Amino acid sequence: MFQSSGESLTALLGGHIDLHMGSVGPLTKHLEAGRVRIVALTSDRRLTGPFAAIPTWKEQGIAGTFNTWRGLWAPKGLSAEQIAHWDEVLEKVSRDALWKETLDNNHWDGEYRNSRDTTRYLDTVHAELRDVLKELGLAKRLD
Repeated sequence: MFQSSGESLTALLGGHIDLHMGSVGPLTKHLEAGRVRIVALTSDRRLTGPFAAIPTWKEQGIAGTFNTWRGLWAPKGLSAEQIAHWDEVLEKVSRDALWKETLDNNHWDGEYRNSRDTTRYLDTVHAELRDVLKELGLAKRLD
């Protein structure tokens, strides 16, 4: 078991494991140098640049997508004013040229969600994952 994607990538490059799952950003230089072969992307559409020729799971007949997202978390109990402040600050950051450059350099999508929309999104993801895990018998039924 690895503690990070970086550890498993190192093990892959060293020939200690046959498969690595992780974000594509750290793989870019290894893909371009021919040190790794990416079998599939879990995104809902193909990426650009060095990843343009790599098919998605969907294209290979697997009905599923999975995208990595990033969030900023705060302690419970923030006031409405504090939440509004951070929503405003982070929305501005999402439009910043340096942030957009970082997105491009790492092959990340830039989909900003405010706190309310993030909560809705996480509730939806939780319900989807709960249902899949139940169906697979990997989670107890809560109904």
